[in-house]
Parts: sequence; structure tokens; C-alpha cells
Amino acid sequence: MTDSLAELEDDDLLDQVIQPVATLMAEPAGDELVIVNTTDEGTYYLNPPARLIWEMIDGTRRGSDILAALQAAYDSGPTADHVASTLRGFAGGGLIERA
Repeated sequence: MTDSLAELEDDDLLDQVIQPVATLMAEPAGDELVIVNTTDEGTYYLNPPARLIWEMIDGTRRGSDILAALQAAYDSGPTADHVASTLRGFAGGGLIERA
């Protein structure tokens, strides 16, 4: 399921309600976040902007909801391309799935 998310066009990806997969462990590291996928032991280091996006992925929000919230909270909020690219990276790493 995560592979198909990574292949969606930006608008379609942003229209999905997404959640983290159940096999993850996350640990703060200063402003960053370290995520380990216990299925394949892949380790991912999220910079502060990616961490903000990650922390909004809760199984109730669409990608477009995350985009709107970040744009409302920050004067120079992310673009749709940025959020979609970040979500695509999470999907490609097996970190998210459809809720």
C-alpha cells in the first residue's frame, strides 16, 4: 500500500488520509526526529520542516489539511510541491500508509 502512495500525482497524494505504519519507533534528536522502521531496520533522519509534517500525520488528516495548517501557521509556509514531495519520501521509505 505504501508503494502506491509514492506513485500518486501530487494532487492525488495530498487528497489521501494518511497515517504512520505501525512498525515505527521515533526519537527526538534536538530539532530533528529519528525514525526507525522496525520491519527493515531502515533509519530516517527528519529535518525540522519534515518533522513538522510528520507530527501532523495522525490518520485523520489529508495531506491537503497538513498543507493548509502549515500555510496558516507560517508566513512563508511550505508549497504543495514541498508537502507532496515530503509525503512521497515517507511513502517510499515505507513510513506511511492510507488510513
